[in-house]
Amino acid sequence: MSRLSERIENFNRAYSIYEIAVEKYKQNTKDILFHMSLVQAFELTFELS
Repeated sequence: MSRLSERIENFNRAYSIYEIAVEKYKQNTKDILFHMSLVQAFELTFELS
């Protein structure tokens, strides 16, 4: 597997986790842990992009 395809796969995985975090946060916006995980997932996805 080429390095580029590995990076794309890592980004896709991180984006999937970000989407899950968004949905969980929408279900319970008062929970600080969901908020923190959403921020972390966004940061990771942004860095990989």
